[in-house]
Amino acid sequence: MKVAYLATGLPQRCGIATYTNYLIQGLLKADPQVEVILLAEKGTQPVTSPRYRCLPCFSRDEEYPSQVLGELRETAPDVLHIQHEFGIFGFDRRFIELLKGVRVKKVITLHSIYTRETIFKKLDFDIEEYIAKIVELADTTLVHQNYMLEILHRLGAREERVKVIPHGTQITEGIDQKEVRREFGLPEEGKLILSFGFIGRVKNVISIIEALPLVLNEVKDVYLFDTGLPKIKDDYDYEAECQRRAEELGVEDHVYFKDEFVPEEDVPYTFAASDVVVFTNDNERSRAVSGGLHLALGAGKPVVASRVPRFDEEILLNISEEILILPHDVERLAKIIIRLFTDDDFRDYAIGRVRDFARRTSWENIAGEHLILYHENSLYAKGNSP
Repeated sequence: MKVAYLATGLPQRCGIATYTNYLIQGLLKADPQVEVILLAEKGTQPVTSPRYRCLPCFSRDEEYPSQVLGELRETAPDVLHIQHEFGIFGFDRRFIELLKGVRVKKVITLHSIYTRETIFKKLDFDIEEYIAKIVELADTTLVHQNYMLEILHRLGAREERVKVIPHGTQITEGIDQKEVRREFGLPEEGKLILSFGFIGRVKNVISIIEALPLVLNEVKDVYLFDTGLPKIKDDYDYEAECQRRAEELGVEDHVYFKDEFVPEEDVPYTFAASDVVVFTNDNERSRAVSGGLHLALGAGKPVVASRVPRFDEEILLNISEEILILPHDVERLAKIIIRLFTDDDFRDYAIGRVRDFARRTSWENIAGEHLILYHENSLYAKGNSP
């Protein structure tokens, strides 16, 4: 079987590129007979090997349907799996034009879903009708959570053509914590809170900083490590606000900012350095899943997260409601962090649940679910042409 993916690819600084890379590697391990082609955005590293090729062929700023369709005619896959994100394929009609032109079986993973209430920009079309049209043109549409599936059902999707496959998890336990901290210039002793991902107001790091004095009253030698890379001017302004707030609270010596992008090879070591990973996001508009959460799970780290769609369902169903907080509830955040640092039974319970969820959603298992989907008679048909 020949499977083509349409997505961003490494070394692009994009969560979809990371996701697609993990899925492809899992698929190649799961089936020694499968051949994979990544039709990637320009800027991706080209690759040619016996079972895997990466072909940078499209640009989000151009008329990408013709670029992609040309490569599909050349490569002739059995299945095309599109990793859809609005930031890549745009809020316009080009993606619909692409789907209408594809003649092979189409699987689409919708990584983000917007509704009329959550769309953040003015469009010349209805966003819900647009998503419904994507689902109509796909042979199978995948989402990562049940509540996302329910939105698609409300929009009229036929039950047999939509499916939930969870976000995958890369298992990375077993890395020496002290050695990593030494290499990163972090305190080798004490407890480390990690805040991972691009910095910005939606990340709400200031809540962790405001919780630090409360935590330090109960647990000595606690530090915050923020890996945020500012992307726009407001991000730099927000980071400066966080630094000023840390100084006002007298905890500036307990806060470390890493003002650079964490390269793919350093991501497992970044999580290994931590004792707890905190996600304090607020003001989430899209319905999506957090890749950062699954990186924390794969490292076997207890987590604390905001009650927003990005984290709510997965944590409620698979870990514990007790580690969810309302955004900006600094006191509750401090109490949960303190308990994870001081209550061995509670921490062991949380870590046990994290590890179980990570095993169930390992990329090996998730790739196997995709492989079954690709092989289903409704999707796999010889003789198709783009």
